[in-house]
Amino acid sequence: MKIKLNGMESKKNRIMISVFAICIVSAALVSATASAVSLPFEISGYVFNADGSACNGPTITITNLNTGETFSTMTLPSSNYYCTKPAPLLDDVDEGNVLQFNVTAGLESGDIEHHISASDLNRAALQFNITFSEGGAKGESVVEEEQIQTPIQTPIQTPVLPPLPQGPNTTPTTAPSEEEEGKGIPGSEAVYAIIGFIATILYLTLKGKKGGS
Repeated sequence: MKIKLNGMESKKNRIMISVFAICIVSAALVSATASAVSLPFEISGYVFNADGSACNGPTITITNLNTGETFSTMTLPSSNYYCTKPAPLLDDVDEGNVLQFNVTAGLESGDIEHHISASDLNRAALQFNITFSEGGAKGESVVEEEQIQTPIQTPIQTPVLPPLPQGPNTTPTTAPSEEEEGKGIPGSEAVYAIIGFIATILYLTLKGKKGGS
């Protein structure tokens, strides 16, 4: 009888150890998944004619001259707004990379370059407005709450534009705050809490059995 009881206790211990190992592996998987998440790098803006009016339905191609990667853009015939669709990942661009904007609208065309800055990466977004001028086009990077001005000024009266179908709004996407970054993947805190609770119960159970033996 004693041998049978010892065998049952040994089996229970093996089961609890297996559960404990599963908890550890689950925690490692959650941590690895959280570190693998990458933010999108939103690129958007408006295109204007030389007289400041909206240049609707432009064709825009964006190329990272450092990597050779080309980013697709979405535009509408009735709007001068454009945005990358899908947005490249933040890992696809580095500080100092040169983005070339090739824009065409009717008989007008031009190439504009923008150097990715640290502030662009911190915001995980670039709003780049383009204005046609004699001999080509010029552009400016618009920073939230502060505009970095170039010789071309953005017209004060920007036409009200309809939102793109299932696309991002016209407000540049900002990088998450420190508080948001600390949240990680939704539900990860609950997973860690459950794992910690199970591990504590297993530890106390094993400790009690050793003390009673």
